[in-house]
Amino acid sequence: MTYFGTVGGLVTNENAEVLTPEGTAIPGLYAAGEASNGGFFNMSYSGGFALSIDATMGRIAGTNAAKLAG
Repeated sequence: MTYFGTVGGLVTNENAEVLTPEGTAIPGLYAAGEASNGGFFNMSYSGGFALSIDATMGRIAGTNAAKLAG
């Protein structure tokens, strides 16, 4: 089987924070797009279906990262 994008990817929470295997957020590390689609599409190739989630998580990640920058 051939995939044309990231399948699985990083585990993130609702704040777009990347989580450790234990489920705790890694301070200052955010992810969005297909790299973090695992919670929404699991191990399925999502194609264009992920665009709304990509944009939403990108905005959340950017907003939270900007707060850290001051």
